[in-house]
Amino acid sequence: METIMKSKVNMKTIFRFFVIFICLLLTCFVVGQDKKIEQPKNVRIDKGKPSAFITFEKRGKRPPLHYTESNEGIWLRFHNNSIWDIKFCVYGVSDREYGDYTIPYKVGKLERWKWLKDDKDVPIGYYLPHTCNVINITSGKSFSFSILSEALADGLEISVRFYYSWEDSIRERNPQHLVYFSSDDLPPDISADDETSCAYRMNKIIDYKNNNFAWLNKVIGQAVHCVPPKLPSGMNVKGIIEVDVWTDANGNVMCAQAPKGNKVIRQIAEEAVRQWKFVPFKREEKPIGIGGTITLFYGNIEETSKQCSEINQHK
Repeated sequence: METIMKSKVNMKTIFRFFVIFICLLLTCFVVGQDKKIEQPKNVRIDKGKPSAFITFEKRGKRPPLHYTESNEGIWLRFHNNSIWDIKFCVYGVSDREYGDYTIPYKVGKLERWKWLKDDKDVPIGYYLPHTCNVINITSGKSFSFSILSEALADGLEISVRFYYSWEDSIRERNPQHLVYFSSDDLPPDISADDETSCAYRMNKIIDYKNNNFAWLNKVIGQAVHCVPPKLPSGMNVKGIIEVDVWTDANGNVMCAQAPKGNKVIRQIAEEAVRQWKFVPFKREEKPIGIGGTITLFYGNIEETSKQCSEINQHK
């Protein structure tokens, strides 16, 4: 009898704990439902773009700021796409030939160029001065500035530092907010309407407008004969360059064009690719022309030879 009574007491205790647990669970659920979920506020004006970004404006001549500089410049525009104001430290140059402001920037190498480009070929850039003028760029506004053309040579990028309006100082102890612009972001030097361009020439070919042509992401996989780019004697540079190539149905190159890069290297790369040969690509058992982009090594004998030997051995 005593055992039965103890069992009933234990059951009552368990039941009470169970009821208390359920009550607590329901209370948490109700409190959670009553609490408003705060949605993160979008800090960008144009949600499709970063809070701060740089765009290209033009190339042209500008007076050198230092005797070691060339007179070739690139004009860019910094956009404040955030809902806050942005601050900059600027140099005391007010001449509009350089843009709205002259700002500090650093130059660095793109990741895939780090082992291809020597440090001595990277310009120093403009570092933050000890004394400077602080300007405020309001939300949604932009300003133009110019940089050395050499700062955006193949494989290079610039970084521009800025500060939000609530930050007390523009010195090094603040978090770094950086915007990047690289040589890859520059527009092609040759217009699509230029009669020497591949796009213009291919648009004149009927086969390009029907099913007798295909664009391949890995067009180099169709290559069976490779001719490496040969730099002139004394031109001691190395790197990579992209060349757009178009072939006919027999695999013969009809057009090769490097839209970006040093003018001399572009011409050498284009001339080399014009001598390449490709396996005819077939669609429904019918050979068709192909197009795509090839990444070429230049100046690096080991990589250049390896690239072509791997292709030529498949003859």
